[in-house]
Amino acid sequence: MLSLVVQVRETTRAVKFLHNTNFFAAAQEKCAAAARLRVPVCTRVSHLSTPRYVYIYDKRGLEVHCLREHERALALEFLNRFFLLASVGESGCLRYQDTSTGAIVAQHRTRLGRCEVLCANGHNGVLQAGHGNGTVSLWSPSSGTPLVSLLAHRGAVRALACDGSGRHLVSAGQDGQVKVWDLRTFKPLHAYFSATPASSLAVSQRGMLAVGYGPHVQVWRDALGAKAHSPYLSHLVQGGGTAVHTARFCPYDDVLGVGHSGGVSSLLVRPRRRARGHSARTLARTRQLRPPGGLIPRRRGNSTKRSHTGRNSRAGPGQISATPGAHAARLTTQPHTDPPPARRCPAPASPTTTPSWPTRTRRISSARRRRFTRCWTSCSRA
Repeated sequence: MLSLVVQVRETTRAVKFLHNTNFFAAAQEKCAAAARLRVPVCTRVSHLSTPRYVYIYDKRGLEVHCLREHERALALEFLNRFFLLASVGESGCLRYQDTSTGAIVAQHRTRLGRCEVLCANGHNGVLQAGHGNGTVSLWSPSSGTPLVSLLAHRGAVRALACDGSGRHLVSAGQDGQVKVWDLRTFKPLHAYFSATPASSLAVSQRGMLAVGYGPHVQVWRDALGAKAHSPYLSHLVQGGGTAVHTARFCPYDDVLGVGHSGGVSSLLVRPRRRARGHSARTLARTRQLRPPGGLIPRRRGNSTKRSHTGRNSRAGPGQISATPGAHAARLTTQPHTDPPPARRCPAPASPTTTPSWPTRTRRISSARRRRFTRCWTSCSRA
């Protein structure tokens, strides 16, 4: 559902939410000032140069602040744990600003020229910057020099993504490769190849990797720790000449948002369900197995039955007993033994002794047990 539309009438380079969804920052380019003054193209006026600042808006679309220190910014990142807004742009200068106090915390010169790719590691707050010479540098506010520099690709770095655990870094370059790096050893684990250079990367909370290149979007499952052989999902954006610019996963949901030249699309990426295993309780219910311990659950019958020894006599283990005033016969929950087979009728017992079932290991149903009991009672009375 679309909640807000802000028409700034300017070119927007990057947009980033702050500590919550009530505020967001946008790197804009003020390009309407010189057009209104109708300045000739051949005339050079220094004070009419195109300014590019970072603006902060609230959830209603009202401009709250203008951060003039972040000039000509091309990429934005926000560190939630430290309330720091970072930007990098055409000059290659990386700036950190505290959004709670408004002070500039640090400014670092990368000395690698124009930078358009910036990614934050949510686990430790380290920023990864991708440069035009194929180098990926890691930065922190307390260090004026890069912590680590990686020669990742043979061409310019086009996209970066980091997983939630902070162990893997995914990079895409102009050479058409998508590499997965181990941030503990700073070595490449494996690489994937795309038909055209990838323009966007995203890693979900479940570890799924989304790669956008040309008009295509692919989602790879379990592709970080081990190399996957085929994509889990492939999507082609409809429309001639459509190019994918950005792909991002929605937090706490299986939705992938794709921004392309034709608009915005949402893809539902549902994880593959695992096969359900049959537990011991499920097997006991489906196959009607006897519970452990040799106990029989109590069951109620439709008619009252009496034993051959009388009303007030107690039945032995596994036998049917009925008391005066009872409306149904119940089976006792004591350990029992199986009755003899139905082919031969046992010898009659004396009325003073209580018959007991001979020991057998074969299982019989309750209906057969009742039939054997009636046969035993008739033989005893005879």
